[in-house]
Amino acid sequence: MINSGSREQQYWEQMRALEGKRNWEATVRVEALNNWTKEGNSMSELDKATPDEWTKASQRQVGGNHYKDFAIQPIEFVVRNNLGFCEANAIKYICRHVAKGGAQDVDKAIHYLELLKEYKYGQ
Repeated sequence: MINSGSREQQYWEQMRALEGKRNWEATVRVEALNNWTKEGNSMSELDKATPDEWTKASQRQVGGNHYKDFAIQPIEFVVRNNLGFCEANAIKYICRHVAKGGAQDVDKAIHYLELLKEYKYGQ
């Protein structure tokens, strides 16, 4: 039995944490590989990517690929221009309406612009 707080216990906790990190990195690599090849990219391009690039939030999209064809992602535009919540959502829905939600996304964009007018300008 290992004493609580002992050096041996600390060692095994560190080893478990390290093993968990290795398993996580391997899982991320497999996930990145699957996504990469589904998009028609070559293996050599993936091999050039660093582990950080596999996991950057800005390099992946959860739940579809409706933003990937833009020269700049809506979130990047919003952050770089320090836009607010309503503006950000209006931009998001305008950008994706063709590839995802159609007329409903246009309606959502309009709704956020109406909210902006109401809250910011009292109209």
